[in-house]
Amino acid sequence: MIKMIAILFLICACKVNILKNEEQVQVSDQMREITTLSGTEQVLAKNLCEALDQKRSLFRTLHDSKTLDFQLEQYDCGTKIVDTPLAITLRAPAGQAMAYEAPAGNQLYFSDVLTNKDGVTHFVCDKVATGKTLQNTITISDVEKIQIRLGGQPSSGIILEIWDYIANASGEYILKDVQSIKFHVKPSTQSDFTGLEMDRSVSKKCPKDGKLTNTSRQKSLESLP
Repeated sequence: MIKMIAILFLICACKVNILKNEEQVQVSDQMREITTLSGTEQVLAKNLCEALDQKRSLFRTLHDSKTLDFQLEQYDCGTKIVDTPLAITLRAPAGQAMAYEAPAGNQLYFSDVLTNKDGVTHFVCDKVATGKTLQNTITISDVEKIQIRLGGQPSSGIILEIWDYIANASGEYILKDVQSIKFHVKPSTQSDFTGLEMDRSVSKKCPKDGKLTNTSRQKSLESLP
C-alpha cells in the first residue's frame, strides 16, 4: 500500500511538473503490467463514479445553457504557447450527450462532458458498477486499451489518469497519449458542481526528446465550495 501511494504521488507530481515546464523523464511506449488496483484506488473509483452519476442528472436539470469560465493552456515541448480564459456554454439537449460549447471562432481542447455514462469515464464506471475488483487495464476496442491510475482525495479532488494505447500492425500496444483529470467530488457536501472537471489535460510525447511535454490543458475557473 505504501509503495502504491508513493507511485501515485509521483504520478501527480509528474503531471504538475509538465505544466510547470520542468524537466521530465522519458516514458516507455509499452503497456505496463496488468495489475489489480489498490484498495485506496478502488474506493476512489467508486466515489468518482457516484459523483459522475449525480453530475449527469444535475447538469441536465440545473445547468443547461449555463456559462462556465475555463482557462486554456497549451505547451509545445514544455514551452507555453497558449494561455487564455474562455467563457463556454454547457449544452444538455434531451436524449443527447451533453457538451461544452465554445464561443464562435474559438475551440476547446475537450468539449465532451464526462459522466458515468458518457465519455472515457464510462468505461471505468461500467467496471465499478459490476462490483468486481478493478484492474488497471480496460479494453476499449479490438485495437485500443487504457491503463488507469487514481489519486488525490474526495475533499480536494479525485485525479484519474488514463494512459491510452493503440495496437500497431504487429499487435503491440503503443502509447498514444496520457490524460489527467481532476474532478470536484466532496461526497459529504454535494454541490451543483459535483463531478465537474476542475482540471483536464492530455499530454503527448515531444518528438525531440520523447518526454510528455506536448500538453493541452483545460481548467475550470468556477468557485467550487
